[in-house]
Amino acid sequence: ELKAAACRTLPYEEFWKIFAENDIELLKARYPTLLRPLMRNTSTKFWDSYVNKIKSFQYSGTSGWAAYYLFRWILPICGLGFLRKCILKEASKEEVRAEIDKRRSWIRFCTWFLDNVCLKSCSLLAGVPQEQLQLGLHRKDNFAIIFENVLATDLVNDNYFYAGYILGYYTKKNCPRYLEEANYAKMKANLEEGRLELFHGSFEDRLKICEGEKFTVASLLDHMDWMPADWVQREIAALMRNMDLEKGRIYWRSWSENVHSAPLMWLNPRRVDDTGDRVCMYFSTWIAPLKDTRGSDP
Repeated sequence: ELKAAACRTLPYEEFWKIFAENDIELLKARYPTLLRPLMRNTSTKFWDSYVNKIKSFQYSGTSGWAAYYLFRWILPICGLGFLRKCILKEASKEEVRAEIDKRRSWIRFCTWFLDNVCLKSCSLLAGVPQEQLQLGLHRKDNFAIIFENVLATDLVNDNYFYAGYILGYYTKKNCPRYLEEANYAKMKANLEEGRLELFHGSFEDRLKICEGEKFTVASLLDHMDWMPADWVQREIAALMRNMDLEKGRIYWRSWSENVHSAPLMWLNPRRVDDTGDRVCMYFSTWIAPLKDTRGSDP
């Protein structure tokens, strides 16, 4: 909601400085008079105090704290500080690959450390419940796989997800689309037309007040990984009542290589080729076109 208010009221240059470069002093100056009046009480209760505490958007909260120590301390100590240097000097793919190949032994040690020391002890700080981790305990090299996939992406020019954590800020050539100047006017216009609705509550709470709305896409991300089967069943049943059964599609991703929960099997999902994913933290992605599952409604 803070970003939506900022987009509606601030020029692009100030929006960029706050959310890409972490200009917190500018945020403090604009929040009371320009941003706060456009925000709901549920949001202002949080930001009224937190605006004076936040130091960085990338490194805020417990997951941000974990990211800071991983990307700014652990990786450099393990000999992987070269990634930051490569991004800063805008190294070519060939130069980055050469640096990676020179440090294979360090990379093996780092991924071993992450798999055997950090995975269980620090996962909660990164917002990963133990129930989700259990879906991958049969794999001994989770981070080795993830790390290799991350290193295969273009960290300098395209993979803003990790480049942002490594640097602590975004660059103009490597940032999310909402931060690109070319998209700013369109985003502002869509917000003014009311095309973004924010809801403070659970997914099921929102579904209870749909009042005849029919959704064509439900992107559930990975939260069902940690839910017991009866919770998944209840959520999918509530969702199906508000989906367009002809055009509707339900999408999710998982730490498991397989459909991990029995109720999801009834959706007859198909696995999606997620090659090119920048996050590289999931082992499968699924989509269920509801016109193929109408005989199997939960």
